[in-house]
Amino acid sequence: MNRYFWRSRTQQEVDYIEDHSGSLHAFEIKYNSKKSVTAPSQFSNSYDKYTFETITPNTIRDRLQI
Repeated sequence: MNRYFWRSRTQQEVDYIEDHSGSLHAFEIKYNSKKSVTAPSQFSNSYDKYTFETITPNTIRDRLQI
């Protein structure tokens, strides 16, 4: 598994990306869980297949499988 972050020249970013054998799983990490977040348009246009998830204080335990 490879781990990355992604940022465009126009400063759009994805906080954390895991690459599992060519399958991308992108994560945005937010303290405020009230905001709905989608993948940046430049990221979406650059990669065909990926998952995108927002991690918040309310969802971190599920993601870490604690």
